[in-house]
Amino acid sequence: MKSSVFFLYKRYLIAIGIIGGLVTLISFKDDMTTIFKKQNDISGKWEIDQTIQQSSLSRYKGLKVSYQVFLTQDGEIVQGNGEKYSENNTPIKPEDRIPVEINGKVDGHKLILDIVEHGKLRETTGQMILTLKKDFNTFTGEFSSTAANSSGVCTGEIIEE
Repeated sequence: MKSSVFFLYKRYLIAIGIIGGLVTLISFKDDMTTIFKKQNDISGKWEIDQTIQQSSLSRYKGLKVSYQVFLTQDGEIVQGNGEKYSENNTPIKPEDRIPVEINGKVDGHKLILDIVEHGKLRETTGQMILTLKKDFNTFTGEFSSTAANSSGVCTGEIIEE
């Protein structure tokens, strides 16, 4: 009799433990999804700012160019599109914004993005070599572009996941 009571009590405790574990997992589901996404995926809407430090055209030096882009990640491959939407913090009129396409690769915290700007007069290309910060919501790095042989620093932050 003692062993059957102990056996039932043990099964009762195991069932309570399983139910408690499931309730805990369900209640933290959103937090766990966010944690795992941030470790593995940079998909979302990003704001990228480039500050030109060197250029063959002196008027470009110091210019800040901002892009809003949508990035999607599949494994290590990153693709996206968006537009150049401001220069020196002055918004560009919607009809004058320059569309961009992005292709790249992420490896841990290193992110390399190739960008193509489809300007009204010409197409320009560039590359950003970036380091994703610990939270995977921001990055810093350097860029180079065929537009007036420009290069400089860039930063980015996710503004919508």
